[in-house]
Amino acid sequence: MAVVSFLESLGFPDADIVDRYFAANPRTDGLRDWASVVTQYRSATIHEGYMDFEKKHDINDVARVCNHLKDVIARLILKEVSYDGIYDSPLPRNFGPQSISWVQGNTEPRLLGFA
Repeated sequence: MAVVSFLESLGFPDADIVDRYFAANPRTDGLRDWASVVTQYRSATIHEGYMDFEKKHDINDVARVCNHLKDVIARLILKEVSYDGIYDSPLPRNFGPQSISWVQGNTEPRLLGFA
């Protein structure tokens, strides 16, 4: 939840966008929000030491979440150093340079990798 609060304080609506997507497209693991997914994946890597792709984790979902997190981190760093230009998003569906404020409340989840 601290990550979500921090992103909200920066004006990044990513969690809200992904949460709405999960509400409309329930996950097979029962997780209902982006914060829970990030927490589960963090716990698996930090506390268990691995992702169990045979029984517990979906490799495509892990890749999707990681790509989204790479984009969030890039935007966060650029914002923290007061950069207000464009950057190349690591998200596969975003072609060409983007403004660091390209994610808005009405951004389609598919642009964040969720579809």
